[in-house]
Amino acid sequence: MAKSMNSSSVVVESSLGICTPTEAVLNQLKEFRMRKNNCSIENINEALLEDEPRFVLLCRRTQHSDGRVSFPFVLIFVSPSGCIPEVQMLYAGSVRFVRELVKANNFIVIREIDELTDDLIDTNLHTWEEFVKVIEKLYEEDPDKFRFITKYSHQCTRLEFKATNDRVCAQYSTDAFQDLKRFEKLLGTLMRNMASREK
Repeated sequence: MAKSMNSSSVVVESSLGICTPTEAVLNQLKEFRMRKNNCSIENINEALLEDEPRFVLLCRRTQHSDGRVSFPFVLIFVSPSGCIPEVQMLYAGSVRFVRELVKANNFIVIREIDELTDDLIDTNLHTWEEFVKVIEKLYEEDPDKFRFITKYSHQCTRLEFKATNDRVCAQYSTDAFQDLKRFEKLLGTLMRNMASREK
């Protein structure tokens, strides 16, 4: 279960290409952080529209492999394929601003509403060590379909890593400098494994 906040009342300024939160939205954000009521992913899906992008903020109870329990905030950018391209671009241009505004620990992008599931969220809420285990499992399940993408954003100095085997997609993003070496090591291991399969 999770609590969620939909972005239906966020105003998107077309001239600037970024969203401008109203005072009411900022107040809702403060209240949201203190709320304790639960909301299912199914309820969130029902509130989303097939032809409009949305930002959804979740706070989700997460049980880690070492027994710890945390309650990370997750920002989900929902951009369905049925949206008007200009509107999609406006929302996409607002992603960095919204991420900084809500200070979410994790960020997920989905293109179709039915992609938003408990499994998707759980796969993306993990520590670095847990992420590596997920990646190794994805590779072992289907090495032929396994692929990964890395992206570095100079504007927000953020490194993102995404991996999939066409059934499950896992992603990890960080702005911690020490994670760069971890990424390099993981990439080296993956590339060696994939190269050895091609021989």
